[in-house]
Amino acid sequence: MRARFAAFLAGVAGLLGATSAGASTVTEPVKVWIAAEPDAAGGSLFVGYASADSALTLRYELVGEKRGSGGRSSVSQGGRVAVAPGLAARLSQVSFGRLGESDHYSIHLRVYDGEDLVAETALDK
Repeated sequence: MRARFAAFLAGVAGLLGATSAGASTVTEPVKVWIAAEPDAAGGSLFVGYASADSALTLRYELVGEKRGSGGRSSVSQGGRVAVAPGLAARLSQVSFGRLGESDHYSIHLRVYDGEDLVAETALDK
């Protein structure tokens, strides 16, 4: 039964662009996503979000890296968040200045219940 439930969670997460791994005490699916938005200065803002079907307290890591002709930039943020049932919780944000044509970036969001990874997603360009 537990294996079937884990497969169900992985399927739901896959539909949302996330993956689920490891055994967890979370019994409801946790959904995560990264929204890319322009910022007021003309750069790029990447915001991590999570939602769940029940109230949970989770831990997250949001890591961003930009590489280009101007060099390399890396940002890592993390913390704890209380997620209310059915509502999107804004976790954190990573901002880069203007992205040039030759610039590449990767943004990774991982969410944990205790030490167990319950959802993750990434954006790469």
